[in-house]
Amino acid sequence: KAVWAAADGRVFAVGEAGKITTRLPNSDPDCFTPTVPGASFPTLYGITGIEQPTGPTLYAVANTGKIFKWKAPYNPATVNLTEFGSVRANLRAVASAGSEDTLLAVGGDENNKAAAYRYDTASASWQPDLQGGAFDGFLRGVHVTDGRFAYAAGENGLVLKRSGGVWTSLPAAF
Repeated sequence: KAVWAAADGRVFAVGEAGKITTRLPNSDPDCFTPTVPGASFPTLYGITGIEQPTGPTLYAVANTGKIFKWKAPYNPATVNLTEFGSVRANLRAVASAGSEDTLLAVGGDENNKAAAYRYDTASASWQPDLQGGAFDGFLRGVHVTDGRFAYAAGENGLVLKRSGGVWTSLPAAF
């Protein structure tokens, strides 16, 4: 459903049944594919990474509102894949500007309205960043440029800009 690549060429992908996989081209003999923790296995729709000296830390979002975090090493002996939070939304994408304090997860709520959540490092929790039904349709993608600006796109040409913590609509993109 989604893919992210690290600076060293390592590829990470997410999909159905809570599967997340990785492979470093030309050196890993096989993909390593753990399943996210929990009793049910959601579909993972979005993934992003933050580069670290020991290998990137990955963040994946699910249709159930769960967010997962996967840290190096990426091997069967040490599975550092944990639940990193949960929100009341059907999440479809996640992005950051290279640090946890810029993480944004987007999707939609039960009324088919756009929803966004920001990770707050001070409280170690996901906080609502766009709520209240201001915009119709699910958000399907997000790009965070830095701590001040982000852009999200969704259904029916919906394009939003986040500036200084405020979301505004841009002209529809068809």
